[in-house]
Amino acid sequence: AWAVNSHVANLAGASSQHFTIADSADLDITGNLTFETWFKPTSQPGNDVTYRFFEKWTPGGSGDKSYYFAYLADGVGAKFLEVGTSADGSVNVTKRLAQAFTNDTWNHIVAVYKTAGTVDWYSASTTSSTHTSIGQVTALSTSLFSGADPPKIGSADEVQFLDGKLDDIRLWAEAKSVTDLDANFKCELNGNETNLKAYWQVNNGLEDKGFSTDPAGSNADDLTNVNTATFETAALPFDPNCTVAGAAARKKRIIIIQ
Repeated sequence: AWAVNSHVANLAGASSQHFTIADSADLDITGNLTFETWFKPTSQPGNDVTYRFFEKWTPGGSGDKSYYFAYLADGVGAKFLEVGTSADGSVNVTKRLAQAFTNDTWNHIVAVYKTAGTVDWYSASTTSSTHTSIGQVTALSTSLFSGADPPKIGSADEVQFLDGKLDDIRLWAEAKSVTDLDANFKCELNGNETNLKAYWQVNNGLEDKGFSTDPAGSNADDLTNVNTATFETAALPFDPNCTVAGAAARKKRIIIIQ
């Protein structure tokens, strides 16, 4: 079996560290979508600063906006989760939900987008076995634009940058149920689960691969490390004996850590 996920990505916002991904068909999701990540803030976003977990979004009037998921502070320092969507690449809809996370504490964060124009946000801690609903935002775009903008992790328009740690980032072309989320969020995936479009373990500097329709992994969605983000050991609660529904047999992998 694969080694248990042993490393996390440590992004230093002051150094503009983030990841980019070449655009691919895997990431051009136009319908229901689920985004998952483990997140541990090192510091809180300052006033009017955004930490984007994931964006497929070109700023301004470029006509190439698709979707993003973020944690931010408004002009007076109040904290929110935010989602941005666009159906045509130009007209965008953004919605916020009040939520603060504690520095140096891991949370599993999930956004479930549905073409009804809603996003349901959930979170779970390292010690919990189930997710808690943070809330729902409505009146978003009822489809997502299939743009060509290269996706980014940890960057807001390559102007503002997340300051914290991320791990086990997943993107699905379906609206995951809470039952599925609870069953699998502490399991390492095989990389070939039904509707899984990208899976970034960020296990160490040689494990930045995005797993898509190819069970052995697809180079199309590999991460590019910008400004030398580092990788460090962490004790997230992954169970090496998990059985994940909707996947073929787990493949053996040798992980080399530098």
